[in-house]
Amino acid sequence: LVINWVKWERGSAATPYALKTYPDELAVCQRYFNAFAIEVAPAYFLNGNIHYMPATLFPKRMRVIPTVDIVSAGVGNVGTVAASAVTVAMDVNGIREIIVNAGTSAYDAYNKLTLDMRISANY
Repeated sequence: LVINWVKWERGSAATPYALKTYPDELAVCQRYFNAFAIEVAPAYFLNGNIHYMPATLFPKRMRVIPTVDIVSAGVGNVGTVAASAVTVAMDVNGIREIIVNAGTSAYDAYNKLTLDMRISANY
């Protein structure tokens, strides 16, 4: 037995099932979750922090300002950086700035940041 296209509705009258297209369904999903990796060159070094300005826009405007789950982070010669040393400033449209404080020096500010993260707006 195979049952397709089922929806639950309140009340005694059923409305027609409207099948969404793949692009429409993807657009709705991207308002809640994105997973991607970026590599970005540093913008400036200030007070022991390396500041990166990735100008990364999300594929779709997020539902609310999302939270970030950093899967892995690394800075050039420094190597792996703890997720707790990375701050990601963003809004519903994208990432504005990434700040890394991992005992870095001004020399390290010449190194690219490699970041693998999940962006979620599930609350």
